[in-house]
Amino acid sequence: FVELVSQGNVILMLLFTAFVCLVLGLGVPTTANYVLMASLMAPVIVELGAQSGLVIPLIAVHLFVFYYGIMADITPPAGLATFAAAAISKEDPIKTGVQGSLYALRTVVLPFVFIFNPALLMIDVHGWWEVLLVAATATIASLTFAAATMAWFRTRCQWWEVLALLAVTFFLFRPDWAMDRIAPPYAPAPAADIYQVAESLGENDRLVLQIHGTNIEGDEVRKTVAVQLGAPGQGRERLQAAGVTIMALG
Repeated sequence: FVELVSQGNVILMLLFTAFVCLVLGLGVPTTANYVLMASLMAPVIVELGAQSGLVIPLIAVHLFVFYYGIMADITPPAGLATFAAAAISKEDPIKTGVQGSLYALRTVVLPFVFIFNPALLMIDVHGWWEVLLVAATATIASLTFAAATMAWFRTRCQWWEVLALLAVTFFLFRPDWAMDRIAPPYAPAPAADIYQVAESLGENDRLVLQIHGTNIEGDEVRKTVAVQLGAPGQGRERLQAAGVTIMALG
């Protein structure tokens, strides 16, 4: 059903998942919401991303689901946190929830960044300088997005300034979107050279495989798999250590 609704589009799939998380969070606790959505949606999102050529880390999907499950606590009409805040401030719970949701709008984009920029989760980050770079860019992007959603950056922003802040936020959160158009992220190689490629890669480098073929039902399938390689060595041994076994059929 989910794949039918999204029509194979990862963005639509994520939006649908976020919506379901918010709806479920209106009636169930955060933990139950996470367990239910993670068990039902996480494998589907990873599989759909693989079919679309996008390698989505499983931990990123789990954080995506968990994050929106928490967001349900401030989403009216049944946000538990909004009722607690309204009781303290002696204000209307619905108005408090709406205002709180507007304030939280700046953080709504963060789970999507987990999916498309796993570096924020310290995935494929090597060395302290990369950690500092990721932390600095993420902090600046969060500030610019907050300024854009509030239309305020030292002074009231004009509409074109809001658009500029959103553009800066996008390129800071997803630098690969622009860089991949300048230089390809991966160097293509034929399948026959897989052992040589695996042997030439460094320690903890990632080998991305694009698999095309026909499944048992006779349907054409396309899948992208990322393999984390360990210590240097022979290509066949490194692949086997990573859990990949290649056999010639036919």
